[in-house]
Amino acid sequence: MNSTFFQQINSLQKGTYLITIDNTADMMVVATLFRPAKCGDKAIKAVPSFNFKASPQEIDEGYFDKITAPVEATQTMATNADHYLHQLEEARQQTAMARAAENVKNDKQRKFEAAMQKVDKLVEEGKFREAWKKCPDIKEFPEKATIITERKQGLALQFERDLFNT
Repeated sequence: MNSTFFQQINSLQKGTYLITIDNTADMMVVATLFRPAKCGDKAIKAVPSFNFKASPQEIDEGYFDKITAPVEATQTMATNADHYLHQLEEARQQTAMARAAENVKNDKQRKFEAAMQKVDKLVEEGKFREAWKKCPDIKEFPEKATIITERKQGLALQFERDLFNT
């Protein structure tokens, strides 16, 4: 007897095939469970087996025609699930990067505000020269260059007046 059964299985999607045959009754039942070779989604385990109940002759003639569509549908679902999981992980990483960037931005803003509060306190105490020295560095906060420059110019005018008035 010469059979092409395994060649036909090999021509289908790659993966694991669990085939159970029940021939205890007049009609034969062939249950085929397909698991794709690669699928990161555990939900694939919920996919049921495909059951084909017919006479042995009908199974010989139509088995591969009947299982091809379910096997391909399972493979497509697994591929989509893998793609989804990959995209989900990328989104998770991008979100983490965005949060990290936001945290850096917030930390930098807090540092700038703390420095400016020190400057304000020194101005209240009339220590304009010290306040000028405590102004944040433009190199450290280039996006705040205009604010820092204006503040330093205003403070310079204050301590220059004190210098010439005394």
